[in-house]
Amino acid sequence: MRTFCTQLARAVGTVLAAILALLVVLAAGETVAWALFEISWASGSEIQGVLLIWFALLGAVYGIHHRTHLGVEILTRLAPPRLRSVLGRLAALLVAIFGALLSFYGAKLALSVTNTLPATGMSASVQYFPAAFCGLLMVVFGACELIHGPAETVADSGRPEGAPTRDGPDDD
Repeated sequence: MRTFCTQLARAVGTVLAAILALLVVLAAGETVAWALFEISWASGSEIQGVLLIWFALLGAVYGIHHRTHLGVEILTRLAPPRLRSVLGRLAALLVAIFGALLSFYGAKLALSVTNTLPATGMSASVQYFPAAFCGLLMVVFGACELIHGPAETVADSGRPEGAPTRDGPDDD
């Protein structure tokens, strides 16, 4: 399951990069069209809004997998390794529970929406479906961490076991 979670995280990272590139291209194109020709593309703004929702929620999922999300690091850093492990698993459990709730209520909301977006004509549920999908990914990554322990973090990659994850005043 660890390999599956790692490959899934890479796929999420690739999708994030693609969405960011698309957002930049759409925003630049819209800006140039307005500056040169005073043309505004209403559908472009709606598409950018939906992509921004996907980007934010997938970014949260990616951060959860790589453990770059907010945490109470000052307390966990001072804790003994065994307590850190327990706190890490508790955090993973809470992430999985939150993901399950987000997925359930996001799906419920997405399925209850009947109106459409005005410029594109897409179902307005496209704004809520990312919550359901990303909540499911949070459950998967939380479960993976519960079963196997924490994945290697972005900050930890290439560091020896027990090395500090961030530079601080006592790391000089």
